[in-house]
Amino acid sequence: PGAIPARGSLHGLRPVTRDATHRPPLAEVATSYEVRWFFTGEVPDPVVERFGPEGRGTRSGPADSTPSNQPGPVHAGPDHAWPPPRTDRYLSFAADMGLKLRAEPDRVSLLEIKGRQRLDGAVRLAPGVEGLASTWIKWSYRAEEAPAALLEACRDDESSTPVEKRRLLRRFRLDPGAPPEEVDLDERLTRGVQLELTRLRFPKGPGDSALASGWTLGLEAFPVSPGLAAAARTALAGPLRALAGSGATLDLTHSASYPDWLLARTKGQRPVI
Repeated sequence: PGAIPARGSLHGLRPVTRDATHRPPLAEVATSYEVRWFFTGEVPDPVVERFGPEGRGTRSGPADSTPSNQPGPVHAGPDHAWPPPRTDRYLSFAADMGLKLRAEPDRVSLLEIKGRQRLDGAVRLAPGVEGLASTWIKWSYRAEEAPAALLEACRDDESSTPVEKRRLLRRFRLDPGAPPEEVDLDERLTRGVQLELTRLRFPKGPGDSALASGWTLGLEAFPVSPGLAAAARTALAGPLRALAGSGATLDLTHSASYPDWLLARTKGQRPVI
């Protein structure tokens, strides 16, 4: 497999070869092992600070050992303290399938279809940290090459749910036979895990123009391979334990995938928060 593109691009992707004479949409495929938690309200400042310079990760670029190149502390409230937002428009219809149109400034819009391959169930990731783990496969299409019917549905206000996201990331290399190592956000990885904190803005209810506030913490290890889950747990045990001590309740009650969370919000199924 080739190298994994850096933060902000599609990791773990391999083009699907097709007959060029027919020119069908070209998908890029990625696999991942994931655990995620959701919360209402604003992100507590101590949680956000775990993703600033003292927490090793950064909000907008590589973690750099040179003080003049490090961003300042990040905080929960003002928009300017977070990276620019992107808006994902979701079609919510199943707990094991996610479909969204992903759009962000200065990047190619993507139609992403993500299916759950396996539900691993409850896992203990660190003392006081438990979550629901799953493995996923994702197909990504450039929006201009994606099926028109799906694009139309994603862009339709009545069919889709818009979710504005502002993300902070930390990334870890998981090379076989070597200890996990936290790396700069722009480093290319062939095997790794990222820890993600995302501030969310979303409609309070179906068709509602008023917005609710929430946030999510998640880990995403890639690509699915023998020993990946254990390596990800080793890499993130310390950071997750620190986040749990900073105001994040990382338990089974708050753990869900994005499709699960969206169903709970749009159709009243399986409340998770």
